[in-house]
Amino acid sequence: MEYTNPVTGGPAMPTIGCYVQLLRTGEHTQAHRRTSSAAFHVVEGSGYSVVAGQRLDWEDKDVFCVPSWTFHEHVNTGDQLASCSATPMWPVMRSLDLYREEAPPCRPAVARFGSACVAKRSILIRWSATCQEQPTSGGALRCAPSYTSVLKPHNLTLVGA
Repeated sequence: MEYTNPVTGGPAMPTIGCYVQLLRTGEHTQAHRRTSSAAFHVVEGSGYSVVAGQRLDWEDKDVFCVPSWTFHEHVNTGDQLASCSATPMWPVMRSLDLYREEAPPCRPAVARFGSACVAKRSILIRWSATCQEQPTSGGALRCAPSYTSVLKPHNLTLVGA
């Protein structure tokens, strides 16, 4: 589902799209790549995404990014509907006539540009609540989010010669 500008009918913002993706239990999307990058925020559910051949497990409140021109697919492994909000850069790429999308060739983990691969990194940000006692408020608990960023480079293979 795409959020749109009610006045123009176009994207919610001039340069960034705003989408919600729903994955049914057991659903596995088709791998593909686009010329725009995208950030995903997991609203509910659990599963994993394969980004540039590397599996990124996710659950409620996780955030992960898919770099441009990187093969990716999403899988719901939970027992309930999974939903992710996505903020892709499609509008700006389309306005510049640079937007492209394609299904994977036989080697989806390799992005081919000429005879070499382009290095890309996937980022998964794990959200977790931590509670600390507040002595000034009679020992009440205060919860605050803490973020752990995991930078995961994928293996690169030289293509061609």
